[in-house]
Amino acid sequence: MKQKIKEIHKKDIPELFQKIETGLAKKNKKLEIIVLGGLAILLQDFRDRVTFDIDIAANKDAKTFATICYKLGIDVDIITVASTVDIVHAETIKQYSGKFLTVNSIMPEDLIKLKLERFYKQDPEDIYAIIEKTNLSYENFKRLVQEMLPNFIGNPQILILSAQEVVERKYLQYIKDFQENVK
Repeated sequence: MKQKIKEIHKKDIPELFQKIETGLAKKNKKLEIIVLGGLAILLQDFRDRVTFDIDIAANKDAKTFATICYKLGIDVDIITVASTVDIVHAETIKQYSGKFLTVNSIMPEDLIKLKLERFYKQDPEDIYAIIEKTNLSYENFKRLVQEMLPNFIGNPQILILSAQEVVERKYLQYIKDFQENVK
């Protein structure tokens, strides 16, 4: 394994994908992955920040991708379960298409759902950035939360509190509506 890559910045992504392409070319292997998390935030240009790993959906190519990345010193987390997003069958946006590697990322609304499920570290700021860049209305945000609640694994009150924090930050004028209508 080469020296571990501790941080991935947006400017690093083209070189990173080229290294992965080279590794795939050596194996004459074509892969298609779906990125989630920080790399999806960077690729969709929601905000300029750093990520420390690549989160990908578990699909037929995930393990091969993770193995090649490990050899390059890149941490990969294969996400197998999300309670409110079907990450394997979710609609995606093509972010990169090379000779051997195709990188898709999940749609902004699904990215918000995944980040609300976890709501840890950089997740709140990522959500705020997605809301700003996509001009997501309060009604659409409320709809997302209401869609999540029946499938959310865990205490739904925690999800509601996380969502309420977003409302307080991005949609303050609707806080009363949120408190009265999202249960």
